Amino acid sequence: MNLQVQGVTRVGDFTLDIDIEVGSETVAIVGDNGVGKTTLLRVVAGLQSLVTGQAKLGESVLDNPSSGLFVDPQDRDVALLFQDALLFPHLNVVDNVAFGLRRRGVEDSVARPAALDSLGRFGVLDLAERRVDTLSGGQAQRVALARALVVQPRVILLDEPFTSLDRSSRHEFRMMLATQFAGLEIPRLIVTHDDIDISSLCTREIVVRREQGKPATAR
Repeated sequence: MNLQVQGVTRVGDFTLDIDIEVGSETVAIVGDNGVGKTTLLRVVAGLQSLVTGQAKLGESVLDNPSSGLFVDPQDRDVALLFQDALLFPHLNVVDNVAFGLRRRGVEDSVARPAALDSLGRFGVLDLAERRVDTLSGGQAQRVALARALVVQPRVILLDEPFTSLDRSSRHEFRMMLATQFAGLEIPRLIVTHDDIDISSLCTREIVVRREQGKPATAR
């Protein structure tokens, strides 16, 4: 399945001109701080709209300002992971992971076993009944990834997911991602500044750059 975005988005005075196509692969989003890497992810996730152009996933149009078509974030089947795991503090670990399935109307008798299976695949099944405020940074990111993938998204977006992890946890998480991603036939975009992330996880790079007096570009 291909993700295609050709268009322009604006945030206040900031303009980002996007022309990307990503297949079933892991692609690094690289560039200096503040050039628009997270904005690019937000466009794909539906948290930021285009002002011109079009975003498509396979044959499905996600955003087309000229026709007035815009698919809301919750209807895009896109998983977005930030630097912070952003787990729900009022839910325990297994209920965090089952949340997305339950929100889609999946019965608890199905959602809970699926959540437990996802936790097992990421090596944190023993944390299922734990409160999320008792988790380490590495544990929280594993739970967040289990929550993202249990709903079988059509795109995975990661915004510097290793930033809060120590060196040992980064290595473990990176290897786990490589293993999990190997069996996924969907586009995967990861914002990173780390050459090790790029060499061990990614097939290529999309560069976001901004020159003085010109719109930022993502190519």
